[in-house]
Amino acid sequence: MKAFKLGIKVAAVAGLTALLSISASAAIKDSKHDLRGDSLTSGTKVAGATEICVFCHTPHGTNTDTEAPLWNRLITGTQSAYTSSTLDGKAVLSGSPSLACLSCHDGSQAMNTVINAPSTSTDYKYDSEFGSYIGTASSAIKMTAESTTFVANLGQNLRNDHPVAVPYAGGGWSAFDLSGTQSNFSKSASDPDFVKPATGNIGGGDKWWIDSEETPDGNRQKTDLILYNRASGTDIDTLVGYVECATCHDPHAGESQSFLRMGSNDNSQVCLACHIK
Repeated sequence: MKAFKLGIKVAAVAGLTALLSISASAAIKDSKHDLRGDSLTSGTKVAGATEICVFCHTPHGTNTDTEAPLWNRLITGTQSAYTSSTLDGKAVLSGSPSLACLSCHDGSQAMNTVINAPSTSTDYKYDSEFGSYIGTASSAIKMTAESTTFVANLGQNLRNDHPVAVPYAGGGWSAFDLSGTQSNFSKSASDPDFVKPATGNIGGGDKWWIDSEETPDGNRQKTDLILYNRASGTDIDTLVGYVECATCHDPHAGESQSFLRMGSNDNSQVCLACHIK
């Protein structure tokens, strides 16, 4: 299996630009996603490591099997997707950007297993079979459920977790359906009980998101809930917004214990941003 390929997509470069912003670095430092040995986080730390970004990202020799920008980890892709008789739309994990999150959060491989090892830590060995670097026996750190308030290890069975890799509102809608009213959107969507997404042209293409402001302004903000463009069924020309891990969570928003884009779920604000209840 070839774990990485040379080449960087334009979308990945755009993602890295946002990733390297001052606000992102300030938020992730000393959060649970900061695995440096001297991090102030109460979470897991990798002895001897002084880099923050390396446990997810690398500037060269990245894993191009995922849309995650400049990804520095292997994708396992062995999870069981959420299923329910009440779910409109089908979860499609293959090709999902959520697999990048699950490369840590399903607990199947160590958090400090990466394609390119940190230059500041010598406690690594090269795994020629997978083309990656893994921590030695003393530092191969697997994710565990840390407490009752922060579920870090989701496991590979996602049937008891909020569905990811599913079309928003069950699918059945397209960019054309967003030009009208909430009522028009509800009629086209497979599930009518969802808020009509906002839409705009970002980076040369249509993008969709859920406006989180009390008075939506039509501009995508850091706190808005992002939908991820994916092909609808077998028609690669018909894109639909999908719900993924990063719809509700921002891995760089360390000021929120659960890395929620909206900061917290007080008054179920994250849930009600999408669901009409």
